[in-house]
Order: sequence, then structure tokens, then C-alpha cells
Amino acid sequence: MKIQKLLQQYWTKRLKALKELFSVQMCALKEAVKIARKSMNKRLKSMNEFRDALKDQAGKFALQKDVDDLKEWIRDELQPLKDQKLLLDTKADQKAVNRSLIIAVSGILLAIISLLINLMK
Repeated sequence: MKIQKLLQQYWTKRLKALKELFSVQMCALKEAVKIARKSMNKRLKSMNEFRDALKDQAGKFALQKDVDDLKEWIRDELQPLKDQKLLLDTKADQKAVNRSLIIAVSGILLAIISLLINLMK
């Protein structure tokens, strides 16, 4: 009977110790879950901010087709201006030729007049 009482006390103490151990482990697990949850929420928040930044960045990009279309439109709009400039440059060159011709003819006429004046003397 004494052995039975000792065994009962032993197992009672062992069960009580296990119960306390499980209680401590459960508290530790709950705390670990809280810390993991906070860490995960912080990580998810930063991931969402990163996604939002990527969305903003992607919204500012232009499609290659749009860029090519815009370049072609600009090229088409600039062509008449290039043609007009070429025409003006040609006209400016023609004016220079005409000026040179007038000066040359004037020089020839002055030379002829000068020659005639010298021959009449």
C-alpha cells in the first residue's frame, strides 16, 4: 500500500511538472506566433509598397509601338519644314549669285567707261 501511495505521488508530481512544461511551451509558442505575425505583416506591407511602386513605374512607361508611332508622326511633321529650309537655303544662295553677278557686271561697265574716257582724251 505504501508503494502504491509513493507511485501515486510520483506520477502526480510528474503530471504536474509536464502540465507546467506544456503551459510554458504553449506560452512560448503563442509569443512566437505573435512575433512571426508582426514580422509577416511588416514584410507584406513592404511587399505591397513595392508592388505599388512597380505599378506607378509601369504606368509611366510607353509601349514601343506608341513610341514608334510618335517618331513617325514627328518625322512626317518635320519633313515639310526641312523642305522649306532647303528651298530657303537655295534661294539665299541664288541671291548671293545674283549679287555677285551685279557686282561683276558693274565692274565690267566701270572698266569699259574708264577705257572709253581714256581713249577720248
